[in-house]
Amino acid sequence: MRKLKNRWLCGGVFDGTNHCDWIMSRDPEMQAAHKVYAPSYFLVGQDRQDNSDIMGTGQPRRLWNPPPSNLRVVNLHAPARVASALRHYGFCTGDGLHSRGDFGKKLVKLFKDTEGNLLMRAELLRNWIVLLQWELASEPLLTCTVWHPQATPELVRAASHWPVCEVRALTVKQALKQLPPKLRAIHKKRQKDNPLRKTKPLIPRKPSK
Repeated sequence: MRKLKNRWLCGGVFDGTNHCDWIMSRDPEMQAAHKVYAPSYFLVGQDRQDNSDIMGTGQPRRLWNPPPSNLRVVNLHAPARVASALRHYGFCTGDGLHSRGDFGKKLVKLFKDTEGNLLMRAELLRNWIVLLQWELASEPLLTCTVWHPQATPELVRAASHWPVCEVRALTVKQALKQLPPKLRAIHKKRQKDNPLRKTKPLIPRKPSK
């Protein structure tokens, strides 16, 4: 452990300014010279108070373990106002918001790029869901949510490795009512603990004529 600590903190070619896994894999005196065994679940996670040097934003505590099989995927069919409000309850619709319709940027691009190719659309959506589930595995109060007008129940079920809960609602109350009891309790707790619960939901601007 002392040798490991010194290697991470010292200067030189394999200095501590890079990620520790990069140092371990590149240094011929470390991982390349020893048999390394990885546990099924990580023993040490990530807990940063400042901004991530990869994402450029603050990141919560994560262990980066595989998403379990008991997670859910919500296929949401709702107006933009409702979807925006549901984010305060922990419905995670992806990274960033697209200016048109308030959809996740990656989902907008995914459906645009796969117009007319349903097989590719299902494959890319599957990859999107898996990636988001890895992100949310350390966030028990968040649920992967597919929200896009072209995200049909058949498509989402075909793309998801996890059980899909289809929600069609015109209000937040209707949406929460359609969730399984355990999942509904999780999202109500998320909204109660959310420091932004008193803020108004994001309402997309009307396109200029």
